Amino acid sequence: MRPLSIRFALVVALLPAAAAIAHAEDVSRVHYLDIVNRAHERLVALSAAPVGGEPVPVVLGEDLQGGGNSATVRLPLQGCVQDLRLEFRNGQQVLYPAVDVCAHRGLTILPAHARRMTAEELQKQQRVARGD
Repeated sequence: MRPLSIRFALVVALLPAAAAIAHAEDVSRVHYLDIVNRAHERLVALSAAPVGGEPVPVVLGEDLQGGGNSATVRLPLQGCVQDLRLEFRNGQQVLYPAVDVCAHRGLTILPAHARRMTAEELQKQQRVARGD
């Protein structure tokens, strides 16, 4: 083989390793999420949690009106897979479980895609918010 071919083969061989290292670094970096609210109600609160963990409030800045308005938020947690809990002006709370924020930079809120929180999940979130 010629020297150029050897270099090319080496680069091709190392690409999967470089991709794996880059993904491993994603776990410790700050994540931003582009949110599009296509629901009919105004989004008034958002929290993130490690899957099954305690929720941490996400700063929205201001309520996100429905009908297609969007915002970019900084997630307060590290790690790629997070549960996202949303609260709307009408009091409805929904959960988007196990969202991979490393693989997906955006979340489009559609009421049909989210599931209502169980009473136990809601009570747990309220206890955390009160600091119990």
